[in-house]
Amino acid sequence: MRSFFTSIILFFIVGICYTQPLTKDANTIFLLNFENTLSGADGEMPLQSRNISYKDGKHGKALSFGPNSWLTYSTLNNINTKEGTIELWCKLD
Repeated sequence: MRSFFTSIILFFIVGICYTQPLTKDANTIFLLNFENTLSGADGEMPLQSRNISYKDGKHGKALSFGPNSWLTYSTLNNINTKEGTIELWCKLD
């Protein structure tokens, strides 16, 4: 189940299309803006990354995935599998 949520988040994020960069608030567990970095808002680093690149985004740079790209983060303390909301913005090329 955790891999499923991680895959959804990571494979469909191509660019950030929001009017301003998201910021972490009291209700946010895990925030990845991908503004020229793979680091999360609380310093989370990926467990694995492969063939990740950046392109121009709505604000600064955005993450870009190719056919052989791979990016995983720990779900421990990052995903609540019992409740919550996953929000993402993407631009499909």
